[in-house]
Amino acid sequence: MDLRTDPQSYAQSLGQAARQVSYRLAGLDDGAKSAMLRKIAVAIRDRSKALQEANSKDIVAAEDASLPRP
Repeated sequence: MDLRTDPQSYAQSLGQAARQVSYRLAGLDDGAKSAMLRKIAVAIRDRSKALQEANSKDIVAAEDASLPRP
């Protein structure tokens, strides 16, 4: 399943995966949740340039596909 060929199924699979992870995270203690959030924050900061570049490409692709702006 690919975003470009089947965006609805792709989005649905992401949502299902997020729901499954949320159930697992709910069982963690506060310290483990905080540690995980800190690691996520570091990963986002470390990859911010790549994330911004990927987002720019996504915006161009959406415009090329004549998708409406959110």
